[in-house]
Amino acid sequence: MHSTNRSLSYPLSSAEASVVNRSPFTVSSTDAERLFACESFQIVRKHLAKEQSHYFCAEHRPASREDEDAWLLHRDITHALILPLLQIYRRASDIAEVRLSPSHAIDRETAYRGPARDAFSWLQCFVIEEKDWCSTKGCPACVVTNVLQSETTIRMIIVACRLSEHLRHENGVDSLPKFTFWLRSLRVAMDNDSFWGPGDWEEIESKASTLKEGMEELMRQCRELELVCPTKSSRSRPVKSPLASTNMPSLKVSSAAVQQLLLQREYEEWRRSMALTYWASQLADSKHQSHFIKTGGLKTACTRLLQPRLRAMTT
Repeated sequence: MHSTNRSLSYPLSSAEASVVNRSPFTVSSTDAERLFACESFQIVRKHLAKEQSHYFCAEHRPASREDEDAWLLHRDITHALILPLLQIYRRASDIAEVRLSPSHAIDRETAYRGPARDAFSWLQCFVIEEKDWCSTKGCPACVVTNVLQSETTIRMIIVACRLSEHLRHENGVDSLPKFTFWLRSLRVAMDNDSFWGPGDWEEIESKASTLKEGMEELMRQCRELELVCPTKSSRSRPVKSPLASTNMPSLKVSSAAVQQLLLQREYEEWRRSMALTYWASQLADSKHQSHFIKTGGLKTACTRLLQPRLRAMTT
């Protein structure tokens, strides 16, 4: 995989610019009907229609009412996918606080073992880095297009889609939408994207499968720990569908997650510096400028220079 962040791509081509106000995702009429028939999804849509913005930024202003409706639907799907994972993280954080002593409560990931700890740590870093996106506020189109912004956001959506099946079995078949159709749409969007393209799906999906297994293990360990040391919320509230609460939960992060994120950001700055340095050196040589642009020299060079470290950072 050539990179983990779409923002490092070269400027938009004229073809990309001409369709920037249309969603990269599609939903068939059959899948839309099934989605609209789901009561919990309709609750989410009504909440978002009342609380979230319907105003589009200048870059994504829809050309038609059909495009606007598509953006809003896709924003609502994104919100419905992210919300259960954030609720899992909040629940796991609350349980960890109760289980750990006050001196260790800030490092909540230590309450869990094995893949569950890895999943919890990954979620912590994600909610710090993508806090604004997780709120799904602002321009609906910006929320939707941000799905393809980085490897981590794509992985999050894949996990959310896969985990929705697990949550459906836990909460009842009709309590949650079935999002398998969104996986197909995401793969097509990646294949058609000028930055990602065909071939990147398999690697990201493999990492998402590992993360999904960790999430399921985290949920299992949460249930075990709640039997031993139930939280106030688990004692006072009945079990509900993950979409029953439409508000984004308040999120807490540990010191270890902050340290990991700072290291990741330092690495990202180094990577950007390397890419820009190479690009500048190539464009400075007029003899190689045309060949560089035609052959995608920046992408090739970044791949060769950064691939080993990228794989280490995203595993």
